[in-house]
Amino acid sequence: MQPQVSPFADDPTAVMGRRTLAFVIDALIGTAIFIGVVAATFTTSEFASTTAAEDLCTQMEFFTDNACVNFGATVWVGEPADLGIVFLVWGLFVLLNTLLIPGFTGWSLGKLVMGLRVVKQDSFELAGMGPNLGRGFLWIADSFPFFVPLAGFVLGLATPGHRRIGDMVAKTFVIDKSLVGHPISVRGMGSAPTQTVAAMPFPPPPGMPIAPPATASAPPPPSTPPPPFAAPTGPPVVASPTPAPPTPVAPPPAAPPPVSSAPPAFPPLSTEPDTVEPPPPPATPAPSPAPDPEPRRPGIDGPQWDEARDTYIQWDPELAEWMEWNEAGGRWVPISR
Repeated sequence: MQPQVSPFADDPTAVMGRRTLAFVIDALIGTAIFIGVVAATFTTSEFASTTAAEDLCTQMEFFTDNACVNFGATVWVGEPADLGIVFLVWGLFVLLNTLLIPGFTGWSLGKLVMGLRVVKQDSFELAGMGPNLGRGFLWIADSFPFFVPLAGFVLGLATPGHRRIGDMVAKTFVIDKSLVGHPISVRGMGSAPTQTVAAMPFPPPPGMPIAPPATASAPPPPSTPPPPFAAPTGPPVVASPTPAPPTPVAPPPAAPPPVSSAPPAFPPLSTEPDTVEPPPPPATPAPSPAPDPEPRRPGIDGPQWDEARDTYIQWDPELAEWMEWNEAGGRWVPISR
């Protein structure tokens, strides 16, 4: 079977849509952790109106070190210690999800959901800890103008290999997880060798020609030839894959055919089935012929191997026929003309 062609062969890094969704998933997880820690550490107060809640937060910003956030008429107030816990937990999540986990696995939680991996640009192997630490710290540049990573997004769309600043410095790509370990040249870069992905789990495109399997070579001839031919005492039988029932012995002809000193020219191969019409029985029985003064040989120089027919053949002087050995029936049968 011919190697299958990956659907990413044109550009294995063309996964910007999935990368954007992976970033959104990571941001939502981080936001949920931040809000959960705030709800667990901050104190809440209910006011009669939203205006009263906003006035309280304004005064606290000027006269205290506390953090104050209002959602409608509800006020969330956190002391400096509470605020430190919030940023500590959120920072640990960012450290694990952006730097450490990708260093060991090649994915953040968002990339895991979207089936993406961070790999080295020259071998498509997982990038490892060093490159992931570098590309993670460079989010400082890629997140410009901050809170919205506009710089990284624009570079990912415009550059060959869809690389942001962190990818350029760390020499990494973001690709589909099925391409890990299968380097493919990236359009516009040529940094990885061109290679067809042979073990991909993608079905071949419709109409792709499939090479036929290699044909097995013909089996070698048997180590020992079949027994020498014994002249049959009855009419020749039709070759059959199963043994034929015994047939009645016809009376011998009036006179035996003359035995030539040498066999005639070897009959050509025939594509017709191996069938032989039996000779018609004689009209009247005749006396048995006198025995030959010389014993007849069973064949001319004994059996010999025929490559074309993949079996043994020999000349039958009694029937004046070339005979071939039928392995299935275990007997000699005439060669069809």
